[in-house]
Amino acid sequence: MKFPYLVKHNGVYYPIGTDVPIEEGGGMNTPAESSGKVDEPFETVEPKGSKYSEDDLNLPYMKLKALAKKEGLKVPNTAKAEEIKEMLRGIV
Repeated sequence: MKFPYLVKHNGVYYPIGTDVPIEEGGGMNTPAESSGKVDEPFETVEPKGSKYSEDDLNLPYMKLKALAKKEGLKVPNTAKAEEIKEMLRGIV
């Protein structure tokens, strides 16, 4: 599952837009199933500021992909430019 924010799950931080592995029956309740109490198994972390500004990320696709790999991010071959930008925005 992908999230539009930095996520800490099972002690691992996942950048914005990264696919977070969720186990079957992970304890997530839908609003219809919940009894008024929201069960949130993920800890959301507010980014303190991105390492890259919007101007820094105004690059062609291949340069964005190279920058992400330089930062140690795993970029799937199917990732679009906006998805790579979201991943890079999550780097502090």
